[in-house]
Amino acid sequence: MHTMHKSAATLLGAILLMSGCGGGGGGSDAPPPVALFSGSEVPLSVTQSAAGATAFVAQQLVASSDSADPVVLGNAVPATDDSAEPSDV
Repeated sequence: MHTMHKSAATLLGAILLMSGCGGGGGGSDAPPPVALFSGSEVPLSVTQSAAGATAFVAQQLVASSDSADPVVLGNAVPATDDSAEPSDV
């Protein structure tokens, strides 16, 4: 009987140790997913506002590289704003 209690205590201890490991995700540093325009790699914000289009172009300029794959534009049409002042990219 004594060995049964010892085995049960050992098993319980192992279960408690294992349940404390992993899982329970502390927050992740990954950015939330961005909604893309259908059939493209263009964020919806590009098609919804001129500021979104400008931000996307600026992001692409910073991330550009000779070895990077081209961005799939599909049928996405960047938004325009004829009343806004020009902005730097």
